Formats: sequence, C-alpha cells, structure tokens
Amino acid sequence: MAERVSGWVRWTVMGVALCIALLIGSGVFSSAPSTNAEKAQAIDAKLKAPESAGLSVAQSTSASSAAIRADVRAQVDKGRNEDEIIASLEARYGTAILLTPPSGGLSTLLWLVPALLAVGIVLSVVVVARRRRLPTSRSDG
Repeated sequence: MAERVSGWVRWTVMGVALCIALLIGSGVFSSAPSTNAEKAQAIDAKLKAPESAGLSVAQSTSASSAAIRADVRAQVDKGRNEDEIIASLEARYGTAILLTPPSGGLSTLLWLVPALLAVGIVLSVVVVARRRRLPTSRSDG
C-alpha cells in the first residue's frame, strides 16, 4: 500500500511541477509594458514582417517593417489600445500580418488532435499497467 501511495505522490508532484513550469513559461506573471515605447515594442513583436519569413516587425530591418513600426508607435501615441491597433493592421494587411495565427477553426483542430492523442496514449498505458498488476484468480479444484 505504501508503494502505491508513494507512486501517487510522485506523479502528483511531477504534475504540479509541470503546471508551474507551463505557467511561468506562458508569461502569465510578466508585467504589462508601461511606456508608449514599450507598448509599441510589445505590439511589434506580435506582428510578422511582410517580406521576412519568420521574423517579427520588431526584428526585421526592412523598410516595410520600419513603416509598420512607425504606424504602431503613432497609434499608441494617439491612445489606441493593442486590440484596436492590431485590428487596424489586420484590416490593411490581412491575417498574414499576425506572427501567431488566430485561434479557432483549423488551427484549434491542429492543436487539439495531438493533445487528445497524447491523453489517449497515457490512459491506455495506465489501463494496461493496472491490468498487469491485478492478481489472476486461480481455482483450486
């Protein structure tokens, strides 16, 4: 019985550690930018440079990225919030301007299927492991 409890405790501790690591990595505890320059930089980091594959507007040195950075900074200075600025850029450039694709539709399915597959595999392993531990009944007759 003690072996079963210690195994349960071990898995619980590992699960809690994983959840904490995911929370820290997700940036939940990071503070919001305070100055207009920091706000603009945070928005620039979420936008994809039009001609640079995989680079954000903040990372790219192209003329079009510089123009987008100037536009973002001007909109921040006017007091517009992040959602309004991104919506205006999306209206102008389409969803291709976003560094991370919008959630929903096919992208949700592409994230959900592997997660469900992983859960199914884990559950299958647990079921098989439990069945192997169960003592087989013998008849003495």
